[in-house]
Amino acid sequence: MNTSTETRLKPQEFRWLGEPVVQHHGTYDQVAEEIPYFGRRAFGLYTAPAAEDELPFVMGENPYYDEVIRLHEVPDQVVPVGIVSKSYKLIQHRELFENAVRALDEAKVPLSKVSVFLTLTRFGGRMALRFVLPEAFGIDPGDSYPLRLRLECFNSVDGSTRLSFLMSWYRLICSNGLAARATLADETMIHTEGAEVPDIRALIIAGIESIADENVYFGRAITTRVDDAMLRGWIDGELKKRWGALAAARTYLICQTGFDGVFSDPFDKQPPSQKGMRRTERVPGAPAKAENAYAVAQALSWIAGQRLDVQEQTQYMREMPQLMQALSWPAA
Repeated sequence: MNTSTETRLKPQEFRWLGEPVVQHHGTYDQVAEEIPYFGRRAFGLYTAPAAEDELPFVMGENPYYDEVIRLHEVPDQVVPVGIVSKSYKLIQHRELFENAVRALDEAKVPLSKVSVFLTLTRFGGRMALRFVLPEAFGIDPGDSYPLRLRLECFNSVDGSTRLSFLMSWYRLICSNGLAARATLADETMIHTEGAEVPDIRALIIAGIESIADENVYFGRAITTRVDDAMLRGWIDGELKKRWGALAAARTYLICQTGFDGVFSDPFDKQPPSQKGMRRTERVPGAPAKAENAYAVAQALSWIAGQRLDVQEQTQYMREMPQLMQALSWPAA
């Protein structure tokens, strides 16, 4: 029996390239039941068959494109999700999932202790899979809030996003990701005819083997002091340039108070570090005042995780290493 938790988010909440998303959380076997299958057929006008043993009648077929459809137990209830070129390689979400599960097992990760987070767009065309590894594959960088190693997988069957994998860190207290170290890079590929799911096992093992070094690395970040003058210059400069005035002002507020917030006056022309802000919520795990590089990075990860678009969340997280290096993040 499937007991995974499903949350159908409101239209004004999380989306992915404008499409609402559905999220599931559970063990790998629970989440597996929620992953849809897809097929492809000629892109054209279809007329339902008159009898069950007849094929649909196709009119006006396009010789350059195929239509990707979400399959259903009832044949006439398939859902079109997009069109792709004839040379497009359709990689099933389920194939990616099974490869990831097999790779984790081969890397000696106990699957029964892995938490799986599945995000699908409404009709399933895009998928984000996140496998949070158990406690044995985690670290405490020194602030008493553990990090867990996490495998992230992204795929689309409609060609809207690339197939990609990322090893990152997952902070339990705030459920945010952290990619502050460029060496935990991702592998990305496009869906061309020769595309195959790469060796995820090698990526996982590399992440596991780096845990000890990562622990030292994050410990150094905690001892890297950040004074207010340095923080203000970075907030009003590089961060505003990359993420905009609101994200910069929110980051500064979190670093100064531990609270997120919104502009008191959206038309205020002051630099982000001087804008009036109205507090909204306490950021889990944030100190009352960020005095080191690690605490600033956690403020950034919160801002990234609050983006309403799933793709933007990942994009922001991948930009964090360069942003932190522009501040005072210790060299690898």
